[in-house]
Amino acid sequence: MSGQTVTATITDFDAAKAYAGKEVELVIVSQIRKGVTRQAIPNTTKVTYQNKSHVDGTPDSETPPTPPVTVTPPGETPTVEKKINNTLDHLDIDTETDYNYNITTKPPVDIHTYKRYVIKDTLDSDLAIQDTPVISGDAAKFFDVTVDGQTVTPPTPNTPPLEKKVNGAESAKLSARQEVFTYTIATTVPTGAFAFEISDTLKDALTFEGDITATLAGKAISSNQISISGQTVTVKLTKDQVRKEAGKPVHVEFSAKVKDGADLTPYMTNGVTSIPNTASYIVNNNPATKKDSNTVPVLPPTPNEPEIDKKINHTLEHLDIETNQSYMYNVTADLPQDIATYREFVVTDTLESVLAINGDVVAYVDGYTTDAVKVTVEGNKVTASVVDFAKLAGFKQIQLYIPAYIKADADLTSYADKKVPNKATLDFTDSNGVKKNKETKPVTVTPPTPDTPPTPPVNPPKPGEPTKTVSRVEGLEQISLLALLKATEAFRFDIKSVVPMDEADDKRQNLTSITITDNLDNLFAVKKDQVAVKVIDAPQENANFIDEDVEKSQAALDDEKAKLEEIKQSGQTEAATAALAKAQATVAALETQLAEAQAKLTELKAMKSTEASTTEQPATDTASSTDTSVAGTTIDNSVEIAAQEALIADVQAKLEAAKVEVQKAQEALAQAKTAEVQERMAQLAKVNAKGGLTAEAIAALGGTIKVEGQLVTVEFTDEDTMEALRGYTVNVIIYSSITDVKALTDDHFTKGIDNTATVQFNHDPNANLIKKTNKVTVVPPKEQTLPPTPPKPEEPKGDLPTPPKKLAPTPKPATPILPKTGSVETGFWSLLGLGLAALGIFALSKKKKDV
Repeated sequence: MSGQTVTATITDFDAAKAYAGKEVELVIVSQIRKGVTRQAIPNTTKVTYQNKSHVDGTPDSETPPTPPVTVTPPGETPTVEKKINNTLDHLDIDTETDYNYNITTKPPVDIHTYKRYVIKDTLDSDLAIQDTPVISGDAAKFFDVTVDGQTVTPPTPNTPPLEKKVNGAESAKLSARQEVFTYTIATTVPTGAFAFEISDTLKDALTFEGDITATLAGKAISSNQISISGQTVTVKLTKDQVRKEAGKPVHVEFSAKVKDGADLTPYMTNGVTSIPNTASYIVNNNPATKKDSNTVPVLPPTPNEPEIDKKINHTLEHLDIETNQSYMYNVTADLPQDIATYREFVVTDTLESVLAINGDVVAYVDGYTTDAVKVTVEGNKVTASVVDFAKLAGFKQIQLYIPAYIKADADLTSYADKKVPNKATLDFTDSNGVKKNKETKPVTVTPPTPDTPPTPPVNPPKPGEPTKTVSRVEGLEQISLLALLKATEAFRFDIKSVVPMDEADDKRQNLTSITITDNLDNLFAVKKDQVAVKVIDAPQENANFIDEDVEKSQAALDDEKAKLEEIKQSGQTEAATAALAKAQATVAALETQLAEAQAKLTELKAMKSTEASTTEQPATDTASSTDTSVAGTTIDNSVEIAAQEALIADVQAKLEAAKVEVQKAQEALAQAKTAEVQERMAQLAKVNAKGGLTAEAIAALGGTIKVEGQLVTVEFTDEDTMEALRGYTVNVIIYSSITDVKALTDDHFTKGIDNTATVQFNHDPNANLIKKTNKVTVVPPKEQTLPPTPPKPEEPKGDLPTPPKKLAPTPKPATPILPKTGSVETGFWSLLGLGLAALGIFALSKKKKDV
């Protein structure tokens, strides 16, 4: 393509052989440029070619140009054309029968510069204009129509009143949500009009019910003129009806109802449900003429929300009753007024595990049996579900009867005041599709507590006097004899022993371990995970050997922990012990050396004293004089004595220094031990939710729990732990129960089952270090008989009757509905209507001729 020239050239003549003798088409899409008014713009095409006879250098051969084809834009000269009934130039037609003249014109492209543009058509005097000549489409707003020089101003149609009623009144209060109601629309055909239609659009919550009828001047309007599209019904009069029946009454009537499952919450205000409806009409197909009727609301009953209640034996909220004794739970659920349009209605009641259902569970409706409510029982769960909502319309209440009893072996310790609660729930989805849930207040049952035989109180343990108590699981009783409420009831033993404290340094007792053992009766259950250890009753401030102020020690615990870490890292405890032993050995050696030196000095001094006495004796005897002379030979040991004294002084100095080292080593060892004890005290604070030491804390304290058959052993073998425990009470708790109720004998029921425990320190069998606790006794009750026959619900009145208030039945269409319009097709009435119309036309024609 180059400029305005389009060229199509064959480039492959071998391939083009396939098109030899065939037609090839070139399509060019084009437009007339904007603003061009030139008429009959031509266009031609030619083909140039070189065939086998072509001589090089000569011009190409070419075909003659095609005949020109022309395009013409709207010109500057207006055009006008006239037809009859759109296409005809001539029409043979009966008199007084409408036909149309269709006049078309094309305004020029520069119409905006024009000052006048008139379409003029003069009809022959034998012709009569019918209705108002009109310009069709959007162009109508730019034209005025004139006939024979007279301006024709179409008469302005009047706006007749439009009144709507429901059930013959301004509003309708429905007795039930499903009630069918009737709308009526009354108006008159406007004068001076050629088209008239009435319409009514229902709210989405409503639906049409049955036939729609309409009359004009008391005569039925053809069903072909009534249509339904979605929520809108339309009645449209023919042009002939509008012209001939001007001022005559029009009446439209149809029934409706609330849709099943419709959500009415958007129509609820201050607890009142009101669904409005308005009709309207349009004249001459002009939306500007639309007129609305008065608004007529329908007021379906605002549904009451269902309520649920639960009682025991019809009226009670609490019942004291023996175990294995039957009683009745009565659950009542009020039915809402619109139960028939509910989607879900389920009553659920799950009894506690300590209760049991004792008999058949039944559900009545207002005292009648019915299959509209289905009851299922799964274990302790009772469910009553409505399965036929329509059948319950007009009834008031569902009554659910659940016979039950308290199990004889039920453990009620977890219930406050042993009151066993129970409540029922109601789940429902109402008519508006809203899902809700309600539940009753709990009602409670309690078995009477049996009298407990009076027992002497168990005094708190004292050093050297461990104690044992028995209690229910919570440990509130702490007594020596416990009468069980039932043979399978769980209970606990508490063994308590105080770890002795040191009153003074010279009376210090070195404790290395504590061992608490309890050999349970073969009837008692015992498991390792049912054994717990508590450390209770902190000592007073007269404290122990290592630390005389426990409270200060606790306050300084964080500091001691830091020191302990340093001690652990440096191995100070072991080093201090070794240093103390070495220093003590040095002192012992020096003390031995000093004793030997002092003995030698004493010997030397004795020798010198003997020499001095010999020298001073008088010479009276010759023999003695001779001996003395020999013995009195000059001997001087003063140097030896001085040297020995110096040696003794040196050893004494070393001994004093060694004693100082011993004292330092003792202080270092004491400090290390203090930190170790503080660590153990920190472990004593690691407890679980029940206050017992955690398994990790027990292990860190050097403790163990063992269960071998019926023998329970709790032991701590760490010396630092024993120091930390001084003044505290070690409390071992053993949770148990009777394993085989059938093995109990009359002696067990009357005398009970006895039990004691043993506490031993340092694994020493010495009577001062091993003690037995006092005796405790567990007394089980005899097994009760099976529960008696449960109470029966009231006798039903019989099968559920027909609802007391029967709702208006849904009208059924007597004839088929047209698939597209929804209007009713009746062959007979259609034929009759055609016949009447023909007679009317004949009579009118005859009347005009007579005139």
